[in-house]
Amino acid sequence: MNAAAAGIRARLAIISGLIFLPASIDAAWVVISEVHFAPPGGPELEFIEIWNGDPPRLDISGWTLEGPAVFRFPRGAVILPGDCVVVARSPERLREAYPHLARSRGRVFGP
Repeated sequence: MNAAAAGIRARLAIISGLIFLPASIDAAWVVISEVHFAPPGGPELEFIEIWNGDPPRLDISGWTLEGPAVFRFPRGAVILPGDCVVVARSPERLREAYPHLARSRGRVFGP
């Protein structure tokens, strides 16, 4: 496999990463609402958005995203009804490129 194909495969693995949810979920409408893959600004701007469409607020403490990298949501992480969270490769770079994220209700997480 050449280097370009290996890079694409690694990125696809991130996008197709799994979310492991607790055994009981309080909200029926938690979805991956956006996957920002291969953006023009480079791989540091890739992200996954998770949206909670139903009351109540949802505690996502300990939920895990897995792929080439593993991300576990920290204690106290919640998604309010009608709100979202973003998991990014580089939260700082994402906020620089998209300043509206700093002003949005949703939180940006990352390694």
